[in-house]
Amino acid sequence: MERKWKADLHIHSKYSDQPSDWLIKRFGLSECYTEPEHIYKTAQKKGMSCCTITDHNEIRGCLEILKYPNTFISSEITATFPEEECQLHILTYNISELQFYEIMKLRHNIYDLRDYLAENNIFHAVAHPLCAVNNRLTPEIFEKMLVLFNTFELNGCRDGYQNETLRLLLSTLNPDLINRLAEKHNIKPVGNVWEKTFVAGSDDHTGLKIATKYTESDDASSVEEFLENVIIKGKFEKKGFDLSPKGLAHNLYSIAYQHYSSKFGLEKFVTKDTSLKIVDQLLLNKKRDEDIISKLIMNYRSNRFMASENAHLLTNSLLNIINKTMITKHKDILKGVTLENIADKWFDVADSNINAGIKHLTDFLLNTLKTGNVFDIFHTLGSTGSLYFLVARYFLAYSIFDRDRKFSAELREQFLGEKHPVKVAHFTDTFYDVNGVAKTLQQGLKVGR
Repeated sequence: MERKWKADLHIHSKYSDQPSDWLIKRFGLSECYTEPEHIYKTAQKKGMSCCTITDHNEIRGCLEILKYPNTFISSEITATFPEEECQLHILTYNISELQFYEIMKLRHNIYDLRDYLAENNIFHAVAHPLCAVNNRLTPEIFEKMLVLFNTFELNGCRDGYQNETLRLLLSTLNPDLINRLAEKHNIKPVGNVWEKTFVAGSDDHTGLKIATKYTESDDASSVEEFLENVIIKGKFEKKGFDLSPKGLAHNLYSIAYQHYSSKFGLEKFVTKDTSLKIVDQLLLNKKRDEDIISKLIMNYRSNRFMASENAHLLTNSLLNIINKTMITKHKDILKGVTLENIADKWFDVADSNINAGIKHLTDFLLNTLKTGNVFDIFHTLGSTGSLYFLVARYFLAYSIFDRDRKFSAELREQFLGEKHPVKVAHFTDTFYDVNGVAKTLQQGLKVGR
């Protein structure tokens, strides 16, 4: 019986364990901690018709769930343009184990890999095409992609601007343009490559956002038919939502929390410490039934937050400040948590606690300077550095989105002729003061407008 089929065609499991991100590698974290079984069960609960796992250069996660119906082997392959050493991620679907091993042999030359995939009729797509995997992506590389590949991914871990740019660029292609690019780069296209098709996937690395973006197609009765409809015939609908920089940062926090929760056995403390429970629920989306407010008040009054009796005064006071912030600002934070707003809620928690912590440490440092205690000064500076480390994930997420948006804008200008005016931001806290500097700023704003 034919029916509408749905699948998240980009998901990672614990076997994606070789991170490319410097911050994750620096602290010895894996890229993902999700069990394959959890992926399958979650996909089923969310109404997916079939399930696969696209780990980086791995298929072990797929092999663990092959015992279930409508599952198939896939992998996200890191391929390389040999002349520029630019890496690209290619999603390969419904492959055999033997095909996977052959693909792994060929992946260091993307031209050989493309030829093998085409000759063996292997379903494949370019993952997040406008994202620079190893910071070597250029408009010329994108031109080569257009000639080499027919199917591109709308990625759930990227923002709407990037995905919309991709759809817009690919909708303007025609045979003359493709032929010019093929001649320019000396690449032989396969098929009508100006007629692009799409897949969509969440690119989930946390276990939280499985099937928040997925591919849907009508008139399918099997995995093979579903993939053929989507990738070959272009019968495709994108479902779900895109991500924001806050969402990407939330993913990074969740990965780190899962690592340290496993390493230090934090789970046994969650039911005993409500502040930790809030962190646990916002980073793992696990609901608890205990009374949040009463336990927050209990924790605050007991003047303890997972700190030993002989802990440094600064550490104790800082943890109590965090607890107090939780009580006064986040007593209702867990109400109405959804996958759409969980990143914003976590940002509110992180923002207020880091600000409160920095203010407290600054006050502590000023008081310490008065006493001249050098050791306390060093301890304070070290604690301040730890708080800024917590902010680093937001810096990283926004820098990634900024880089990719700039590349998208560059392609829009090159292919579509779009050119956006330069925008300048000036930050000041004295704009409304009555002095010469403020007056100059006010006049400059009028001229700029």
